[in-house]
Amino acid sequence: AKDDDGDHQQGRSRLQTALRVAEIGRLLERDEWLRQGTDIAEKLLADGPQDGDIGDLVGLLIDVGQLARAERLIIAQLTKEAASDDDRGRHHGYQSGNRSSLEHLVRVYHKAGRSADTVTLLEEAPWWGQTDIGEMLIASESPQAGHGERAVVPVPLIAARSLAATGRKDEARRIVTALVLRWPSFDSGWQLAMELTGDEFVSLADQAFARDRFEERPLIWLARFHLDRGNVAKAEELTRQAIAIDPSDGEQGRGDRMRAYAVLAEILIKKGDAKTAAVYEGAMKAIRLAEQADQIYQAGMLSRGIRMYRASLTHFADAYCIQSRLAVQLAESGDLEGASQHYQRAFELMPDSFGRVESHCFGCEGVFQGQIAEKIAERVFLKLVAEQPNNPRVHYLLGYLRTSESRDADALKSFREAVRIDPDYLNAWQKLLSTSESPDAPLTAEQRDEATFQILRLDPTGRHAPADISKVQDVSRLWTALRDNARRVPDLALSSLFELKAAKQESAAAEDQQRAAGVDFEFTNSHSERGVEFSSHESLSSIAGVIQGAER
Repeated sequence: AKDDDGDHQQGRSRLQTALRVAEIGRLLERDEWLRQGTDIAEKLLADGPQDGDIGDLVGLLIDVGQLARAERLIIAQLTKEAASDDDRGRHHGYQSGNRSSLEHLVRVYHKAGRSADTVTLLEEAPWWGQTDIGEMLIASESPQAGHGERAVVPVPLIAARSLAATGRKDEARRIVTALVLRWPSFDSGWQLAMELTGDEFVSLADQAFARDRFEERPLIWLARFHLDRGNVAKAEELTRQAIAIDPSDGEQGRGDRMRAYAVLAEILIKKGDAKTAAVYEGAMKAIRLAEQADQIYQAGMLSRGIRMYRASLTHFADAYCIQSRLAVQLAESGDLEGASQHYQRAFELMPDSFGRVESHCFGCEGVFQGQIAEKIAERVFLKLVAEQPNNPRVHYLLGYLRTSESRDADALKSFREAVRIDPDYLNAWQKLLSTSESPDAPLTAEQRDEATFQILRLDPTGRHAPADISKVQDVSRLWTALRDNARRVPDLALSSLFELKAAKQESAAAEDQQRAAGVDFEFTNSHSERGVEFSSHESLSSIAGVIQGAER
């Protein structure tokens, strides 16, 4: 068994090396490296199941346009799975980390513009593991790729695009409307929704923003909608509101970051302010070059990546995310003097780069780690607190630093000051609660309850800061808060968007088999989202159980 494990690990390592060579070939436009890497990877996959995952190779082939080759690989894999007695080869759940061969195939068809074939595959393939596109939305979080990662087009978006392209606009519209409400940060979904919904787009974007006040994407696309129709003033108002929510836009993947700044540059040009527009255009150039550097750096070309990060700052030096990324990477490479300069600038830029829900850009998560970073951050943040005592962000950042230093009592003081100044500072409430878990920084039961209720008020869907209600003492107030949130943000109707016909028949047959075996299928598969929410609090769980029992 040990020998088998060793062979497997060795094979996996060889596969990853081959894929890295191919990826470097793609990035540097070295066709021979791309060819050699993909050839070796394909042979390794054919000779043995390296976790049975062809996804990385297929994704690379799709990126470089080798669609026929990707299709051949996928069909071979599907044939192997269909011939296997192993259920894992025949019934694929919709999981972002374990994408099925069917999903790979629809992505190939989508890239090739084969919309009719895509719809046929959705309706006639029995192995989707779900019976409706809505189930895929329910089962998955937002599909954005991380920085430097390969973007993967989700099946629900492909379904909507393919249905629209084949003239089935009503079905496409139904999917994309649900998609942007379920995945409100997904730009590609908003773009399609704007194309398909016409004037109804305004109410759709308003509905999405009402569900989540810290998600800026509905505002950005609503600004785009108004700008396209000549309403420059309204577009500018919405764009600046979006930027204030998340100035650094760190959670977005490659190609989508800083979209609001691109819209704002267009607005300023229309207003005749080309000089200011050029600043935002420079910021966009810097971000796009840094995104290329992310890929180069992740592929192992460290020196080249650092040079590209430096070059990106010549377009816009005030990009906190690039300054901090470069600082971390210079420190890791041993250039402490160079790192210090970029740490200094990154920390100075942080207060204006964070919103009430900050999102760290790629490579910035550990920006306070190390003695040099901590020393510089200490100096910068203490100076900012003295100069801007009424700025909640500088108190938040000082608290963040104190947490990194394991000075929890001091961190708690800073977070409490941040929420005193700005009671809507969601991340400060979240950090305050998490810091209070330390024995050095306890909160009273009343203080802890208040922080939890503030989080429930600010983020009723729990997308940004899920509230831990398990320790709430005021059960009556908790019940009221959860009831009010259920009214404010009702559950989305996602169950019946587009039926996967053959998969539904397959699922019905499987259910019949379970019932024949004595399994109570309805009971084991039913659940209430609100019940799951209640279940983390013992008292409410008991009450919810009584209610759910009465409903049956």
